[in-house]
Amino acid sequence: MRLAILLLCCLLSGLVNGQEYRLNYDSTAIPELYQSVPVFLEVKQGDVYKEVKKYRLSTEKGKLDKRLNLTYTNEDLGQDGSISMLVMVGDRTLELPLRLPMLREVRFNLYADSIKPIMNYYINVEGVFSSGKIYPLTTDQVVLSSDRGTMKGNAWVAPAVRDFDRVTFTAASKYNPAIRATTTVYLQRLADPRDAENYQDGSISEPQRRRR
Repeated sequence: MRLAILLLCCLLSGLVNGQEYRLNYDSTAIPELYQSVPVFLEVKQGDVYKEVKKYRLSTEKGKLDKRLNLTYTNEDLGQDGSISMLVMVGDRTLELPLRLPMLREVRFNLYADSIKPIMNYYINVEGVFSSGKIYPLTTDQVVLSSDRGTMKGNAWVAPAVRDFDRVTFTAASKYNPAIRATTTVYLQRLADPRDAENYQDGSISEPQRRRR
């Protein structure tokens, strides 16, 4: 019984003959946005991990091709953002997790603090991931909604009748709606003269306009 428990602990911890193994993915991949990563096995040597040359991988989650590129969906991930894989090193088999970054926070990073009535308004949404990285998000990753007008991708389209002075936007993760953010943006009350059709920049002299 004790032997069985010891063997199980070795399997779960990635230890074989006193060596510590782990799964990793290529640093050039961006799993925060694209769910496809090259996977490889590493072994700890001293204080650093080095890539193992000979081993085999298999998994019941996602799709693993011959070059060990893993393609997966959010449904394949465990609650901790990992995918369990079987690793064969020599005559030993390990079950190791491949830990992938998860979305932790959605936030707005707006380019302007008010909406011009004459134009659509782009909603810039960012995602903060467990990897510590921050990336802009699109409607591939979040659901965007507004209490006025309509959303077309990340752009807010104003209605024909504008009898309101503010718009509230909500961004929620497609895969975990509990991760969401809300912000309210006001419409500009005063018209910007630069938006007029016949506007001319007073800083440009008449001779300069003629040359243009």
